[in-house]
Amino acid sequence: MARSPKDLQLIPSGGVLVVAAASAVVAAILVNVYISSVRSAYEAGSKELVQVVKDIPPGDIMQESLLRKVRVPAQFLKEGDFSTAMEPKELGNVLRKQAPRLLSKGEFLLAGDWIRGMQENYLKFVPQGRKLLDIHISSENANNKLLQPGAFVTIYGDFDYAPPGSKQPRVEVKTVITSAQVKMVDGDMNPRYDRQRSAEFIQIIVKEAQATDMLNIKNCLVSHRFLINIAAQPEGDVLDPVINPEVLNYVRTRNSGRLPAEASATPAPPP
Repeated sequence: MARSPKDLQLIPSGGVLVVAAASAVVAAILVNVYISSVRSAYEAGSKELVQVVKDIPPGDIMQESLLRKVRVPAQFLKEGDFSTAMEPKELGNVLRKQAPRLLSKGEFLLAGDWIRGMQENYLKFVPQGRKLLDIHISSENANNKLLQPGAFVTIYGDFDYAPPGSKQPRVEVKTVITSAQVKMVDGDMNPRYDRQRSAEFIQIIVKEAQATDMLNIKNCLVSHRFLINIAAQPEGDVLDPVINPEVLNYVRTRNSGRLPAEASATPAPPP
């Protein structure tokens, strides 16, 4: 039997509005949760970099209005070469300085563009009679995140003590300099604790005569690169590091064509 309209229980109009409002709130919450999850997935592993928004001719003064911050997703970081791209926290190194070259709209700022300029500026503060010396380091030390400007290092070299004409090398590692302070890493005087690129050079200050000695020592290395070890604390005269006399004697005798002095019984500890 059909029921009359009087028997039907209708929801009051106010109740409909309440249900609709509650549904809208729930939907908004779900949308926000979804957007947050998408944003988190997007930002995971991403990096904020600095992009040029307008062509900057070489020599023009770098201004913040010419740049913008762009977040680059992780997948693009892996595919592109962003290893030396500058982050916003590094902008203080370039703002109000001259552009080193034409910076085209859309490209990212690269730290390497300012390394030469920083190194040239630093040379102004090198004391008279001293030189800022490049030390070519072994690939074994290249990714050490403790290798930062201001760190103290012991520098080692690998030398062949076999007699001239010998078919079998007799390689020994010797201390070259103790407690040399790193002034720059790859020409950069600013620490980079998140550094992704591998370091190839460190810069230290030595006497001018020592710079020549270090070049001669490098030419005698078996690997043609120096080994380094981070010193927990400096030893000796950190303002005037001394080259190991045994190493200097090795270089002199090698260059004269004579057999170097016999290696010491206790070689330097491996770095």
